[in-house]
Amino acid sequence: LVEYGFSNFYIAVNHKSEMIMDYFKDGSAFNATIQYLHEEKPLGTAGALSSLDTDAIDFPCLVMNCDILTTTNFPELLEFHCNEGSALTVATRRMSYDIPYGVIEAVNGKISTLKEKPSYEYEINAGIYILNKEVVNLVLKDEFFDMTDLMQKALEKDMHLSTYPINSYWIDIGELKTLERARVDYETLGI
Repeated sequence: LVEYGFSNFYIAVNHKSEMIMDYFKDGSAFNATIQYLHEEKPLGTAGALSSLDTDAIDFPCLVMNCDILTTTNFPELLEFHCNEGSALTVATRRMSYDIPYGVIEAVNGKISTLKEKPSYEYEINAGIYILNKEVVNLVLKDEFFDMTDLMQKALEKDMHLSTYPINSYWIDIGELKTLERARVDYETLGI
């Protein structure tokens, strides 16, 4: 992110916070400034945003899950957000899921369709968001609040939400097998 020109970071910490803060410290080793948002209890993917002083932050802002590795072009994402006039932009990734069995659809026990080993495609939430101030201000103070809760609340307020499909490298490293794959990719692909 620093290579893309980002320099001011807020990191929400709770579990293993000492380890994270000990590694990143104040950010100066990374040519950045880091402040920590300490969660006394887990607040969900958006809950820590309620402790931000929104008057002291430049908007729009980038919010990102900590368990992804990506080569997304963040300035292009930010430009897209601004050009769309969005209040919230969600980076998405196309994923397919192959079912290794025949799928039967039935109504009242009568087969209506049969699909042999179908593949379904979905646009998934990639854990990268651009938010305007009015969206961040929707987050409830010190309450558990997932990003999906924030998106739903913004939709209920009739705010403009956009999706930004990312086609660059992206992997969720929240599971051991994908973390191992990301380590290999990092070394072999130079990510």
